[in-house]
Amino acid sequence: MTVAVGARMSPLGIFVTLYMEEQVLTGSVFLPSYIRLSDFLNEKVFGMPEIVGPFLELTEVSIACTDGLKERKGTERVSKADLRLLAMPDNNLARGIGGKYGPKPYPYVRKFPVQLRMRVSSYELTGNAHRIRGQGIQQLLEETPMFLPITNAKIRVNNSDIWQRAIFVAVNKKHVSSIQPQEIPIVS
Repeated sequence: MTVAVGARMSPLGIFVTLYMEEQVLTGSVFLPSYIRLSDFLNEKVFGMPEIVGPFLELTEVSIACTDGLKERKGTERVSKADLRLLAMPDNNLARGIGGKYGPKPYPYVRKFPVQLRMRVSSYELTGNAHRIRGQGIQQLLEETPMFLPITNAKIRVNNSDIWQRAIFVAVNKKHVSSIQPQEIPIVS
């Protein structure tokens, strides 16, 4: 996949972990430096159909399967619809991962964190969703596109004691089996 559409785009490689039904993949996804990752996943990149679509392309890929098999590949294309979670383990990323710096070209809407506990296929996740004042969880789920952004997250395979931390997680709502609000938002 080529993401460079014109001279104004410089691709940015972002290290991600993709949680699938029977695999966990790590690698880099490339997107133009001024596009937010959540917009890229939710196909909200208007006027640039050549950089969005139903698949994510990962490079320098490591794959861990549930049966214990591990492999490495140069490139792997993953269906967004089959993706359960996309996690960003890096704590050194700016707000609006992939967004441009400086004044925002859109109106800023203040959002408030609400801690959630979710089950997504064979994974459990806790973290903060962000909603506007007066917005309920159901309304947040109905209004959000395919991927719900979660910050300050912890992820584990169901029934495991090992939690992985991620500064940002995009949750594919299609695979959410349960969701419960918690009392106190998680602070990084």
